Amino acid sequence: MTLEVRKGSWNDLPQILALADACRLQLRLENIMQWDVIYPNTEVFGADIRSQTLFVAVRENNVVGTVALDFEQPDEYQGVSWQSQGKMMIVHRLCVDPRLHRQGIATALMDFAEQSALEQACSGVRLDAYSDNQSALTLYQSRNYQLAGQVFFPRREQPFYCFEKTLGNKK
Repeated sequence: MTLEVRKGSWNDLPQILALADACRLQLRLENIMQWDVIYPNTEVFGADIRSQTLFVAVRENNVVGTVALDFEQPDEYQGVSWQSQGKMMIVHRLCVDPRLHRQGIATALMDFAEQSALEQACSGVRLDAYSDNQSALTLYQSRNYQLAGQVFFPRREQPFYCFEKTLGNKK
């Protein structure tokens, strides 16, 4: 089964919202309080679609993963001791259908993010991951993202770890 990563559209929104709900539920079942009923929501994903920064992973006409890619760093990032300088691609809201974990979808989305960053002359990629989300932390560390600090976001008890990866020659 082939996986296609493409720009998300308004037609994808119902599947994106269902995917986010499935991820939210799975996180709760694992006692990970990363997402709630307030975030992410229809308005957030709608803004991503409007700004053309939302990308979807599609398999057999089904949205099985999504990620937003832009250059907007949350205000909370200002206190982080980043090592990389220059234009940075920022990864937001990476999620994969929980029924399809460990099938390479998150890896494909991160490959796409890093390739997009290179194509847009970015010097690296930055992101944050909820400190209780071991799957996300493992993914980013396995891709050689370096821990740069931590931040807190509203309504979350635990910190988010901030990671960055400097891009250069592809492996």
